Formats: sequence, C-alpha cells, structure tokens
Amino acid sequence: MKLTCHQCGTLLVLLRTNTPRYAWECPRHCLPAIDTGVNASEPFDEFEGAEQGNVEFNATLFWPPLSQPRVLTAKVFMPQILYHFIECRRFSCYNSILTNVLVPHLDCVDVVDYVLRSPVVHTAVDVPVGKTGARIYTELWHRLNQVESTKIRQYLAENFRVSGGHVGSHPRPLPDSQ
Repeated sequence: MKLTCHQCGTLLVLLRTNTPRYAWECPRHCLPAIDTGVNASEPFDEFEGAEQGNVEFNATLFWPPLSQPRVLTAKVFMPQILYHFIECRRFSCYNSILTNVLVPHLDCVDVVDYVLRSPVVHTAVDVPVGKTGARIYTELWHRLNQVESTKIRQYLAENFRVSGGHVGSHPRPLPDSQ
C-alpha cells in the first residue's frame, strides 16, 4: 500500500535525517509528519521498494521471534502493515499480523489515526466517525483494543464511543437548521 497525503494525494516520504524519529511526511508539507516513534538513529531491516509502497507487508515478514531490527522495521512501516491488516482476507495472515506485530508492537497513535482517516476504512452508515475524523469498524475496534499499548487503547476509548460492545460516533451538535 502506498502512503499518500490525505490533503493532496502526494506519495509520502520517509524522513530519515534532521529528525529525532523516523516519520512519514508529505513533501508539500500539507499536514504534520506521521511520527513512527522509532529513533532515527536506530537501524531497521531495509526492503527494496518498501518506501515506494512496492512491498506487501504481510505475515511472512514477521515470523517470531522477531529480531530487534525487524521490530523496528515493523514500527517504521506500521502504516503499511495496518493497511494490509485491514484489507487482508487470509485468516492465517490476518491473525499472524495481529498476534506477532500489532498486539506487541503497535504503539504510535499518529500511525493509527492516519490509517483510520484514510480510504482503507470505507465510509458507511455502520462505520462510526471519531472525534479526529477517523473511522473504524466494530470488529477492527475490538482487534485494535487488544494491543498492549495503553496509548492506543486510550486513543480508541477517547476517539470512539463504545456501548454494549458496539462502537459508535461521539455525539456531535446538530447543525442549525436556520
């Protein structure tokens, strides 16, 4: 999956220098960079074509045990991994990504919010919109709420309203009809 700017559609680039942490950014600077939470001084496994969106980040790349560079790779490319997870229809791949990557290593709210505001989560009547404009399916909310990161679980709780196991939008004031 190619990461693009939500404003102008330009392909995002991975910032590696002059930044404390790796981040994905629109070259036109339309929106703030998406911080990956990984220190830019830390090496990760390079995959040719990954930054251009030419690598499918599926479960075959993340068999346990994961080396430290592979964990950092997962964190730097977490937007692509989360895209794949949401779109994946292969049960074994989906569950492997959840168990081996997302549950232990998804810890960056910027990444989750970016992906949930993207077209990968389709607008529908039963897809609530959160406070940030992010969208989420009920099943996806339950899966992401399994991650170990309290920051991610807090983001989900604050951004989406949950009642009786179902996720809904936070109430918004109705526009004036005048």
